[in-house]
Amino acid sequence: MINLRKGLLYTLYIIATTVFFIYYLFPSDDIKDFLTFQLNKASSDFQINIDKVTAVFPPGIQLNAVGFYHLNSALFETNQLKIIPSISSLLSSKTTWLFKGDLHQGIVKGRADITADKPTSQVTIEVDLADIAIENIPGVQNLIEHKITGKMGGKVTYDFKKTGAEMINAQLNISNCTIEILHPLLSLGNFNFKQIETDLSIEDQQIQIKECIIKGKQIDGKILGSITLSHSLDQSRLNLRGTIKPHHLFLTTLIKSIPANIFLSKRPGEEGFRFKIDGTFAKPNFSLQ
Repeated sequence: MINLRKGLLYTLYIIATTVFFIYYLFPSDDIKDFLTFQLNKASSDFQINIDKVTAVFPPGIQLNAVGFYHLNSALFETNQLKIIPSISSLLSSKTTWLFKGDLHQGIVKGRADITADKPTSQVTIEVDLADIAIENIPGVQNLIEHKITGKMGGKVTYDFKKTGAEMINAQLNISNCTIEILHPLLSLGNFNFKQIETDLSIEDQQIQIKECIIKGKQIDGKILGSITLSHSLDQSRLNLRGTIKPHHLFLTTLIKSIPANIFLSKRPGEEGFRFKIDGTFAKPNFSLQ
């Protein structure tokens, strides 16, 4: 019995010592530099900055204070992102990494599947988002002049093949969304939306909006179309169309304003007034059809 106890104590001591030295001697700076170099090399337009990398248990790594940028403009940030390998994939040609972290007061989690076969190398990343505070996302707030608040969730899938083909698909929803009008337009105040649901894809510098359904306190609407991205976001081209259906009280407010006569000269369909938006983000053109 005594020998058994000694053996158990020695085993625990060896395990504890091994774990201590693994964590104490963990090459944090080397791994941080390697990850930063590899991720930044993947695209010249996108950059990542990692403050620190630490070891975690179960065996994996944790990225601390991570910032993502597009042409040196902040997109989003996370305080920590834990990444661990899926044990079941270690013996196959496809390696799976599982990750989870915080993102602007919400949660981001998902998996990355990497196929190592040279002729068919492929990376697929699936991301689930929940309760993300969009008012804290720099990329959203820098997009337009007006402040946007609300909670965002949904699913994003990224596919990359060795041929260079990239595809992003996203199904996102925003609840209790408010767009604050910094310079009140016709005394209309802020715009409030109960729900915004969108299904979109990004490929070859083009955002394809398959469907965007808006349900709000003042208006309901639908949007379809595309946005052709430019290196300067302000110069990205808009080609959007859809319908807008003002609620009765909101339409009454509009009618009191002279520019609202544009609504009186058009006949709405069952889903409301048809509209078109073209031009650029810097100079958008809005017209009723």
